[in-house]
Parts: sequence; structure tokens; C-alpha cells
Amino acid sequence: MSINDPSNPLANSQFSEVLAPKFNDADLCGPSGWYGEQTLDVEAVHATAPGAHILFGGAGNCFQGDLNAMVRNIVDHHLADVITNSYGDRAGDPFDTESVRAATDNTLLMAAGTGISVLFSSGDWEDNFSSPHRCCGSHLSGLEPLGDRGRGNDPQGQLRRQPVR
Repeated sequence: MSINDPSNPLANSQFSEVLAPKFNDADLCGPSGWYGEQTLDVEAVHATAPGAHILFGGAGNCFQGDLNAMVRNIVDHHLADVITNSYGDRAGDPFDTESVRAATDNTLLMAAGTGISVLFSSGDWEDNFSSPHRCCGSHLSGLEPLGDRGRGNDPQGQLRRQPVR
């Protein structure tokens, strides 16, 4: 970081990580491709908030259950005031199970209820037009984090998706 921005170097004391005890499914998840993404995410957070402490949370694999578990761990133990994330899938959440959508929504509700902001990038996995369900590059359902889309209520009072304009 000090090479790219010598006025705001990232001190060792500003960075820590919490990792899953074991990484599995490496053959399906392609972990060697994550290094660049992880570096980019840390650099983006540091550039946005140069004085902040950065906690990197590494899940046990690239599947939704383990990704949710890591976010839930950070929320449960209030390890951060702001969580940024940058995973999703090309088709959005139509193919996720109801239990995965509920687990994601419950974690986001808990974060919001405890004052933790959750921000997702919109993704850059192509233009998302290869999916029959043209949508943003998000896996999220009802309660969505800031930065991806807003939220609103339908006439029956149920939370629904609402694009940010």
C-alpha cells in the first residue's frame, strides 16, 4: 500500500484476519484466483477509510453456506461496524434454496439491528445478460444490504426488492 499511496500507508496494526479453521473444496472454488480479489478489496477499503482497522474474514469455501457463516460470525461477535463484500452469482438468487435466502436475510437483519452496515459490490461478473433472469450480480433476497439495492414494502407490508435510483 505504501508504494501506491505513500501518504497513507497501511500499518500492520491496521490489518487482521479471522479465517475459517479449514479451507475445503479448493478444486471447486479456485482459491488461487481469489488473491487478486482479496487484495483489491483490502486496497479499496483502505483507500476509502485510510485510518480504519481492516478485518479480513475468510470463509471455509466459496459456497453460500460458508460465506454466510463467516459474515454471521462477524455480526454475532460485532467484529466490525461496516462489512464490505464482493461475491454473488450471475443469476442472482432464484436458484438458491429458501433456507439459504432465509439465512442470508436473517444475518442481514441481525447486522442492521445491531448497527452494522453491510455493503456489497454489484459485481463485475460479465454483464449478467447470460442469465435468463436478468438481474444484478447479487444472491440476496428480501432485506438487502446498502450499496446493492434499497428496500421497500409492498401493500401487504412484506419486504420486497427495490432498485436504488
